Amino acid sequence: MDRSALPEPGADAFDRHAFEAAQGPLETTLATIWAEVLGVERVGRQDHFFALGGHSLLVMRVLAKVRQT
Repeated sequence: MDRSALPEPGADAFDRHAFEAAQGPLETTLATIWAEVLGVERVGRQDHFFALGGHSLLVMRVLAKVRQT
């Protein structure tokens, strides 16, 4: 694939939004796992895993941590 031929993603590819904290025990647990795996301070309800730096190998880490919980 010729990556140079791909268009640049638009500014709205992942719209910016106000931080919305996780709600409930399930969301809180998942947000904590994401933050730990991604090395970010916090993860909100509207955040996108891949936009935060996630990739397929990190998904496997997330799944392993979910299974341990």
